Amino acid sequence: MIAMSFKDDLKSDTNTFLDDGEFAELVTYSGTGQQIKAVIERGNTMDKGNTFTSDGFSDRALVTVSKADVPNPQQGETFTDETGAEWEIARKAEEDPAIVTLECIANERVAF
Repeated sequence: MIAMSFKDDLKSDTNTFLDDGEFAELVTYSGTGQQIKAVIERGNTMDKGNTFTSDGFSDRALVTVSKADVPNPQQGETFTDETGAEWEIARKAEEDPAIVTLECIANERVAF
């Protein structure tokens, strides 16, 4: 029996985590125009400001994707979810050898 490395274990676990029958959903990634699997952890809406300024409001989410699908995410690229919402990449929150989690914003609105 061949022993798997930790990196191989992470890649194997990624397939389970990003299973669209379990945790993930299909999104369209603007960097390639392709549909990929992503886990979107949507935050509270109507939070003050966005990731760049304290004026206005925006919805926020953490979007986790496979590094094989999104090897070099860029600020401003988007993920369009099944509802049609466009989640814009603001910054990289975390990454490991197999997945990357990105802080994203959507539905930016002006302050009242």
